[in-house]
Amino acid sequence: DMEFFGHHLCPDFPTVPSDLSDAATYDGTIIIIGAGVAGLTAAASLLRMGLPKEKVVVLEASDRVGGRLKATPPDSFDGPPLDLGAEWIHSTKGAKVLESIMQDLAGEEDGDDREKVVPELIPYTPEMYLNGKKSRIFSWMYKETKFRNTTWYHWLVSNLYDRVKDCVVFDSPVTKVKYGDGGEKNDTGESGAVVTLTFENGATRAADRLICTAPLAVLRERAIEFDPPLPERMNVAIDAIDMAPGVRVLFRMERKFYRDLYYCGSLLDLIKNGDDLAIIYDPLLGKGPDGKGTHVCAFVAVGNKNAGDLCKLSEDELAKTVLARIDKAYNGQGTKNLVGTPIVQNWRAEPYIRGAYTFSDASSKLRKDLGKPVGKSTVFFAGEHTSVKHPSLVPGAACEGRKAALDVVSSLNLGGETNTSS
Repeated sequence: DMEFFGHHLCPDFPTVPSDLSDAATYDGTIIIIGAGVAGLTAAASLLRMGLPKEKVVVLEASDRVGGRLKATPPDSFDGPPLDLGAEWIHSTKGAKVLESIMQDLAGEEDGDDREKVVPELIPYTPEMYLNGKKSRIFSWMYKETKFRNTTWYHWLVSNLYDRVKDCVVFDSPVTKVKYGDGGEKNDTGESGAVVTLTFENGATRAADRLICTAPLAVLRERAIEFDPPLPERMNVAIDAIDMAPGVRVLFRMERKFYRDLYYCGSLLDLIKNGDDLAIIYDPLLGKGPDGKGTHVCAFVAVGNKNAGDLCKLSEDELAKTVLARIDKAYNGQGTKNLVGTPIVQNWRAEPYIRGAYTFSDASSKLRKDLGKPVGKSTVFFAGEHTSVKHPSLVPGAACEGRKAALDVVSSLNLGGETNTSS
């Protein structure tokens, strides 16, 4: 399906038909939990298929859009904004990945130009060091793409959020989902057609269909109660797949004393468990025109081994501990060159996210079980965790959101045969 190096990690996106015959007169409500990649893509797909804006509601628990896509606040550093969540486009064909995510969703009639869908990209080919030693072979094999002047977060806002922002309601954490025969009766007196959501503040809201894109770690901590309880196959999958903790810390430095990419571990660690990792790297490598005098040293750790203990620390302690690791790798240069206050992102500490991403070692059966609808096809699930071939990736989440939207429309018989088998 893909080679690991010089690779192109991107799903085949199913077609989203535009303006289905019965969509414009649809009189129910479709609710989406979560305004991350999967949720926003699902909403954009539903609108593209002709559903009225007021019939599609995206409930976001937090006060911001993007989920695990997040950028440094403006004026953090001179130069371009930097990612605090997803950062790399894991493909040597970055433009193709972005075009695939927006295929059928962006059009000239919407005033979309190609530069919005594909902003300036750079090939990312750092010199790699394993435990301080330069690895020629990994430097030669490792190839990705990055945004030159922007971030995944800003890309998501301009391409997907701006398209659906009228549908998004912030600060709306859902604590309970009543579905199937547990739902209220609808107007015709049939039971089971309605999903009832209860919010943290006790308020409720009804929907005909629900797409739940809450991250796996949120489902795993049973932060949302399902009534009736989710089927056994889903609970097994939720508990079996690991959504690892993750942190990123950005340090502004006086000068660049650090390598492009320094992997904290041996070649054996990388081969044995490449998912669980810690790296010290230059996030500005090849980026932005105006950041020439700015030096930022970044640290990322993901996984129980590398990030488990770090995630339990306060932001100050976390930054201190990471700076000590940079000092150890670079002979005290971190402390000596530090400018200002570091920017700390602890994904485990985000109450409505609680982790970085799911590791790729889960069986495809488990992921398929996570993605199956429940309640006679009234409640659907989507996110990177339901992607069989592209878990943990932005395009994987986008494709799952798109498929869920197609499945919802198909379950409502809103005209046109939709096919989501890809």
